[in-house]
Amino acid sequence: VEAIENGEKDISESLHTLGLEHNKIGHEGATALANALVKNESLYTLYLGWNETGDRGAKALANALVSNESLRELALRCNNIGAEGATALANALANNETLHTLE
Repeated sequence: VEAIENGEKDISESLHTLGLEHNKIGHEGATALANALVKNESLYTLYLGWNETGDRGAKALANALVSNESLRELALRCNNIGAEGATALANALANNETLHTLE
């Protein structure tokens, strides 16, 4: 996550799919990934199911989706995301034309 967040070219330019299910990254890890997504132009698919991101992590990811133009699929199932996080994600989707799958 740190290498992606720091935008290390050898990783961030060649990475198209990232699966981090069941890693308990929490909202801190989701926020770090969100920061990376703002800069990343090559990641198409991100699997974050079962990571305890909660509303805080969902809101961070939603903020990234406003400017990210590469992510096509985001899987967030089983992350204890409530109404606040879901609303943030829904609002972000209104401005994102690239993401076509949100689980």
